[in-house]
Order: sequence, then structure tokens, then C-alpha cells
Amino acid sequence: MSQRSPVFIVGCPRSGTYLLLKLISENFDFASPIETHFIPYFRRYSFLYGNLEKESNRARLVNAIFEFLNIWTPIMMQSNDHQIYFEESLLSIEDEKNKIVKNSRSFETVVEAIFNSFAEKKKKKSWVDKSAFFECLDISKTTTALSGSKVIHIVRDGRDVACSWVETWHGPQNVVSAANKWKKHVESKRSWGEANPALYLEIKYEELVSEPQRILDKVALFLKTEIVSPIDAKKRGNELGNALSILQSHTLINANVTDKRIGRHTKSLSATQVDDIESCIGQTLKYFDYQSVYRRKTLKQSTKILWITCSDAFSKNAILRFIKSVLPIILWIFSLIGVKFPRTYIKLSD
Repeated sequence: MSQRSPVFIVGCPRSGTYLLLKLISENFDFASPIETHFIPYFRRYSFLYGNLEKESNRARLVNAIFEFLNIWTPIMMQSNDHQIYFEESLLSIEDEKNKIVKNSRSFETVVEAIFNSFAEKKKKKSWVDKSAFFECLDISKTTTALSGSKVIHIVRDGRDVACSWVETWHGPQNVVSAANKWKKHVESKRSWGEANPALYLEIKYEELVSEPQRILDKVALFLKTEIVSPIDAKKRGNELGNALSILQSHTLINANVTDKRIGRHTKSLSATQVDDIESCIGQTLKYFDYQSVYRRKTLKQSTKILWITCSDAFSKNAILRFIKSVLPIILWIFSLIGVKFPRTYIKLSD
């Protein structure tokens, strides 16, 4: 079992969450699987599985969680070739389901047992989970309020996030929509941190890529742990980075940390786009110490933003996200009738 408190990395997508996960994996004694996404969805519907003190109910829940991971992980990685990322995902411990069921008594302990098994497989003392959700979810739902768990929130300039996020297959359709979602993410997470200061560390992407050693020292102090020696870090290799590098959005994950992508919106966005974004999130940018010229939205901008938000809500990706959110219910129904849910791979990156 893990000897240290588990850690959750949170942030708006395209804020550097995977970069931080990779650096923690390399420099600390934490196991770090590629993102899992199952915790909030199964926590929401865990009541469907009945009294989890009963072993048979826990077994159905654990089976459903791994079915979810078998469906979601290939879609998230945009590859049906499991061998590329198998060892760096929770799929690598699926054969330990019976042990996980035995070592748990509730939904929270099921989560702990799953991640502890992964940590043991990786010969690490604890684990860190990174899941950057499209929609802004309550942090207490994603951490499952595990005893002593800590949260690291990484924040990046919302204008740069918007530039990067719309380029991905899973992102919003427009930079304004992306910026509005960034606003909800960062404000909600900081609010949680203000209510739970001992469990929360906020770091800036811009500081991480400019001064990685200083930020890692800050993380070490927060986690009450030590950075491993350079020799040990080198021995660990770069398995997580190699798995992530198959993603079009993370091809540079193994490159040296660089600050070249700070302020990318100044080159990638038009003046009109920047103006539209800042009319929506200008005050939040200032709240997080980013320079911005806040302007009140004009009627024309408000109408355009409303149309963008509505069109995003009915996009193909929005439908797929809804299906993912109710997948635990679907898997529960299949478990009741004793039928295995068909595993479907959907390629979305083209």
C-alpha cells in the first residue's frame, strides 16, 4: 500500500497538466498513470452498485471501472494499439481485480486499492492522478475526498490555453468558448484551494517552464518529500513520456522544458479574437496576475458569444462527452443482465 498521501493534478486542459505529471513521475517517488477520468463519473453513480461492503457488489463495480478504462483509454490515446501505452495505464493492473476487491470496503477504498496496485507495480511509494476534464468538475468529486489527498493546480494564461485547446480533437470549437471554460476551471479550483489551503498548491505554467527546478523544489516542500537524484531519475527512463508522445497534442512531451510557448496567443490570434476573449475573461486574467485590457462586451460580441456557446453544446464531441458521463449507468445495466459491454474504439484525431 502507498506510504504517502495521494496527489491529484488538476487544471484546465492544455495548461501543462501532463508536463507537470511527467516531471513529478521523473523526479519523485510517485507512480503516475496516463489520465483515467473514472473517479467522478463512478462516484456519482456508485449508489447503483448497492452496499459496497458486500464483496459481490464491489466486484461488479471494479469490473465496470475496468470496462470503462478499456473503452475510454484507447479513445483518449487515439490508438487501439494497447501495447504502446499499456504499461503506463491502469489497464496494466486489470489482472489484479480480485485483489482490489479484497482490499476495499467502499468506493473510496476501491479507488485507493486500484491506484495502490499501480504504485506497487511501478515500485513507488505513492501515486499521482492527473485528469483534466473538458467541463469544470468540483475538485471534491475528482479527489473523492480521500484521506490526506493533496491537490496541485496548474494555471496557464487563458488566451494561450484557448489557442492550444481548439487545435485538439477534444477541444471547444472556438477560442472564445475555450476561454470561457478556462475561466470556470481556474476560478472554481482556486475557490476550493482557498477553502482547503493545507491541501492545495497553485503553480503557474509560465513559472514551471521558465524555472522548473524552483517549482519542483516548491512541489517537494508541499508534498513533504525529496527529489530523487539525477542518476535515479535517469534510471527511471521516460516510459510515461514515450507513451504520451503518440498523441498529436503531446509530440514534444519528451523535449527539453522550454518557455517558447509562453504568450503564443500574440502570434496565433487576431486582434479581434484577443478582444473577444478579453471581453469575457479579462477580469479573471487580472485576478491570476496576467496582463489584460478588460473591456465590457458589446451587444454584437454578446450575441456572437451566445451563438458560439450554443453551437459548442451540440457538437459531436459534446455528444460523446455526454455518453462518457453516463457510461457507468450503461455498464451497470449490462452487469445486471450479465452481458459484456462491446468495446468500441472511435478515432477522432483526424
